[in-house]
Amino acid sequence: MKPALSVFSLFFLFGTLLAGCAGTAAPTLDGTRWQLVEMKGTKLPLHVLITLSFEKGQAGGSGPCNGYGSEYTQDGANLSFGQVVSTLMYCDGVMDYEVGYTDALGTVESFRLEGDLLRLLDESGSAVLVFGKPQAANLDGSSWKVTMVGETVVPEGVEASMGFAGGEITGKAGCNNYFAGYSQEGAGLRFGAAGSTKMYCGEEGVMGLETAFLGSLEKVRSFEIQMGGLALLDEAGVAVVYLEP
Repeated sequence: MKPALSVFSLFFLFGTLLAGCAGTAAPTLDGTRWQLVEMKGTKLPLHVLITLSFEKGQAGGSGPCNGYGSEYTQDGANLSFGQVVSTLMYCDGVMDYEVGYTDALGTVESFRLEGDLLRLLDESGSAVLVFGKPQAANLDGSSWKVTMVGETVVPEGVEASMGFAGGEITGKAGCNNYFAGYSQEGAGLRFGAAGSTKMYCGEEGVMGLETAFLGSLEKVRSFEIQMGGLALLDEAGVAVVYLEP
């Protein structure tokens, strides 16, 4: 006959079973930083950048146009946000995303971490906002309209554009078509020497704008998604070209 389990063995076995059944405590969000990748089941377009950070009861970040902030409360996997306050700028083409994001924060009641993804869930447990770790956008395959060169606004009716594909940019520089190689490493961006067709356009200021635009490409060292557009930055972080989708 096998000996009966000792009282100590029974307690040890019981404790082991309880530990195996107990759920893992939810991690704290304090000190973490995130970038929105999906809102209400829809992936964000490249030109819309929304960030979220958690720090000592305060949440905040940048929307596609404005900076924002809110108090937050975490209790285990339960999570809620207070009233959101923000700056009051207006940016064409992205305000619907900003309003939708603010509204979605107000419905959050819990969260779930899945690897590098943070899912914010509503009352029904559906993910209304999905965040990933902050990272630079991949420009390959994107197309943009040039709206400013330095501090000069591209006039209505003047076509200036830039498309990224397979390590090369192509587009219209105001008068001529142009092309150049490019390399991207994270937020770092550099362009090779630009080639172009050799037409002359007589509209006032167009050729000067084209020369300035093509010359500015040599100065680009990085980029940022800003206010629903793409800013090409020089070594000092100053925008030398601004583009919109």
